[in-house]
Amino acid sequence: MILQLILNENFNDSDKIYNYLLSNGSLKKVKNDNNSTISYDDFCLKLKEFSNSKNLDINIINNNEKNENEIDIKKEIQDSEIVEIIDNNKRIDIELIDGTKETHNLSFLKNYYLVEEFSGRKFDFIEKNLFMIPHSNEGKIYNFGNIKKLLKKSKLMPDYSLVLHDNSNDDSKIYIYRYINKELYFLDSFSSLLIVDILDLINNSIKNFLELYNVYFEKENEFIKYENN
Repeated sequence: MILQLILNENFNDSDKIYNYLLSNGSLKKVKNDNNSTISYDDFCLKLKEFSNSKNLDINIINNNEKNENEIDIKKEIQDSEIVEIIDNNKRIDIELIDGTKETHNLSFLKNYYLVEEFSGRKFDFIEKNLFMIPHSNEGKIYNFGNIKKLLKKSKLMPDYSLVLHDNSNDDSKIYIYRYINKELYFLDSFSSLLIVDILDLINNSIKNFLELYNVYFEKENEFIKYENN
């Protein structure tokens, strides 16, 4: 579960991961014993060992840092709540494949995406700006974790685009994100077996992604490696 939170849900610090697992009852030393929870300090030690073994970039926040930041965070939350309310009500035009547009607020776009009406299928995408980060393509294996960092540094992709990630090699799923202000917001996922129904759309979305970012993938680096290596 921890690996999925890091790779697919943008959980990148120990405090966020711990609180999520705690709320889901996943940190008990003894099953069905609410008083047997693993302490935050012990969890951080285990998480550090895990992140080192998997070569993951995780921010380990110790208790002293948490206490020092609490007061500042509370004030930031108060200030940001007003800004967030304003931002979430902002109306944004989303261009569709057929050339028309639909207008939605930011709050909607952070949580949902547009599909064919009444289709009942998660992957009947109708938004024009659709990009896919492949697991592998033409002999290259793509590092999703490092590519997420690339998306934060480079503003090549249009804001509010849908971004698919082929994670089929790990869990047989395609993950759906929305790109907003250089961040990927997780929306949903579906079985990678279903892409046979939309192969043209998938191939075009990979092409769209590579046309924007291929300059970063021309040789082996932190973003790609060759399959035979």
